[in-house]
Order: sequence, then C-alpha cells, then structure tokens
Amino acid sequence: MNTRQEDDRSFIQSIARAAAVLRALGRAQQGMSQGMSLGAIAAVVGLPRSTVQRLVQALQHERLVEVGGPAGPGVRLGPGLAELAGAIRVDVVRLARPHLQRLFDALRETVDISQASGREVQFLEQLVSDRELRAVPRKDASLSLHCMANGKALLAAMSDAEVERLMGPTLTAATARSITVMSVLLDELAEVRRSGFAYDREELSDGICAIGVGITAASGQPYAVSVAVPAQRFDPALPAIRAALLACKVGIETALRAALAPCG
Repeated sequence: MNTRQEDDRSFIQSIARAAAVLRALGRAQQGMSQGMSLGAIAAVVGLPRSTVQRLVQALQHERLVEVGGPAGPGVRLGPGLAELAGAIRVDVVRLARPHLQRLFDALRETVDISQASGREVQFLEQLVSDRELRAVPRKDASLSLHCMANGKALLAAMSDAEVERLMGPTLTAATARSITVMSVLLDELAEVRRSGFAYDREELSDGICAIGVGITAASGQPYAVSVAVPAQRFDPALPAIRAALLACKVGIETALRAALAPCG
C-alpha cells in the first residue's frame, strides 16, 4: 500500500470514528441532557479515551459538538448539526411535497410528513382536508409519539431498547384509547414492523383516526407520512388509503434516492 492509499484509509477511518461518536451522542441525548463523559463515549464506540478526546476537539471546532456549558458537564451534540439538519429538512420537504399533494388529491383527507423531536411528533409539512367533516391538526396538545400513527411509525424504526429509553416508564394517555403500558406499545410496534402500517384509533383525539408509514432516507433520519381521517369513515376507506399511502411512500423514497445518486 502506497502513502496516498494509507492517507486515504486513515482519512476514511477518522470520518467513520467521528460519525460513531456523533451517533453515540445522539442516542444518549434522547434520554438525558447533561451530555456524556469522554470515558462513556469511549466505552460505547470502542475507542481509546485519547482518540475520543481528539475527535471531540475536532468536532467541537466545527460546532458539531459542545463540551460543558449551562446545560451541564459532558459532551453534547452542537448547533452545527442543527444547521445541517435544517438544510436536510428543507430538501426532504421539497422532494416530498409533490407526492404528498398526489396523496391529498387522491383522498381529500389531511396528510402530513413528520419526524421525531424528543418524545413528540414534529410536523414538517401538512395538507389539511377541504371536506366539511375533516381532521384538523391540534395546536394545543402534546403530540406524543406513542399516541399517533406517524409517531408509532417513527418509533418502529427504533429498537425496543431505544423506545424504552426514549419514552421512559410512563406513557401518558391523551384519550381513553391511548396506550399506557410499554409492553402493549412494544407489541404494537412489532406489528408495525411486520405490516409496514401504524395506526391511531382515536388515541390522540376522540373521533379522529390515522394511518402512517415510515420513510427510509439514506441519511438515516427517519420520517413518517400519515393520513388522518374522521373515525366514522376510517375503516371503510382503509383499502384505498393504504394503497395511496404506499404509492406516496415509494415515490418519496425514490425521490430521496435519486437526489443522492451521483451524476454522470
């Protein structure tokens, strides 16, 4: 192996190690705010503490991590990542919009694309039904992942251990139909992974049901698309909704892959 090949290999290895550190911080930050110690990071990623310290210093210089500060000691993800995530979000919404519009045109029901923000759903784009009886997004409620179809689709992209760590021991009910027992939620998420569909049967709002699917992005960031429908017409419309939702999912994922494909 010549010197250039050795340099290339070392460069690739450094990027992979930095990515492992960022992923470890991301997983840990879902369950705590004070950050991780260098020793804890080293144990998770399987690297010497001195190597982790050098990586953290380089990432800190690029504002991709923060060390210490008002939020407490330890290493945390930095504001530079939020700026990159914002750029990714804009691109995903732009690419997804025509497919969401086709989904809306086919069903005339409320549709959305979302991602997780801590324990809650964060809507990135919504098209609200123009029917007289319709599902209207709530602005006054906690949009907990476990009470929503899109939220369950997002949780299904995680392992059971990650779900338990993120959601904690207590699942708060939004309605009488909300899931409040972790084992029940995990069983439902296993079914979501098997079938590809997640459901909210009046678990967030009385009288409103929804169905959602996960979106696989090459970036690794999970997204979900869902359709919200008044409960009285939900079940009769499910075959048509499932078909349209799957077509939307395929369209968005194809657009995301094409956007990342090399030119030429």
